[in-house]
Amino acid sequence: MKLQYLLLLCFIGSILKSEAQFGFVKKSEIDVIKDSRIVVVLFNDSSYNASIIKAFDRYWKFNGGYLFVSDTMLKQYQNKPEYIYLVFSKSKASNKLKIKACSTDDDMNGLVLTKKYKRKVSSDVLIANAFCSNKIDTPDWYPEIMRAVQLMNNFFDLALIAKDDKSIDISTLLKNYPSNKTALNYKTLYVLKSDNGLKGKEDGAQLWGDNFEVLDEREEINKLIIEQNPDALYFFSTKDEEYCNKFIVTASGSELMYYASEKSTDPCKCTAKDLKIFKEIRVNANKVK
Repeated sequence: MKLQYLLLLCFIGSILKSEAQFGFVKKSEIDVIKDSRIVVVLFNDSSYNASIIKAFDRYWKFNGGYLFVSDTMLKQYQNKPEYIYLVFSKSKASNKLKIKACSTDDDMNGLVLTKKYKRKVSSDVLIANAFCSNKIDTPDWYPEIMRAVQLMNNFFDLALIAKDDKSIDISTLLKNYPSNKTALNYKTLYVLKSDNGLKGKEDGAQLWGDNFEVLDEREEINKLIIEQNPDALYFFSTKDEEYCNKFIVTASGSELMYYASEKSTDPCKCTAKDLKIFKEIRVNANKVK
């Protein structure tokens, strides 16, 4: 299994936390979803709307059947089986986000694909989810949505080639992770200063085992994403009311390299523990021939 398909890890939400089946849909549903038309719901935020339109047009590859519709103009598309809906879900931990979007029973923050449109999305209609950061200012919307669209698209790449439901189960994915060892080599890991949880003399480069840089401004991370820098990895996190979700992804293609979910009220930062585990993943991957 190619490492890029392990991006399914970004769609687990509370499913991983409850140790249930990995993913929101069964293999048998994928062809039906592929033949559906996606209603990309626009909300009251012009920066979000411009970003989702641009990112979807540029990076969505799973199917070509989609349209952009304001949340105030959805009546003609509802209760019709040929449509599914892409919405932005704002978690309770993201109360500073100004967008008046949807929410979910599982308290997710990010893009959510759902079988039915609801202001509060119930678990039984979820198809896929891609996490976004809790704090998103106007310049951040495009790189955030760009990454989320890539993550969600990669989920469907995985689902299309999966043999059965077990092939997209979390235990199967983690057992095979990662197989594309070159994806972890010779890349610089970038961490935003506000996300840097290293203490005292803890050395990020030593802990990770390669180049490590702490950036002062978020716009520097945004630039790596927008330019799809092939030599960059970066850390981001998102919180809900109960959990801290941590990710390390490639700037190019948004391939997931590391994921951790912790039930914690502590700041969601990149710690020495995360880097030690990440280095171990890399070392073990390079042992695989």
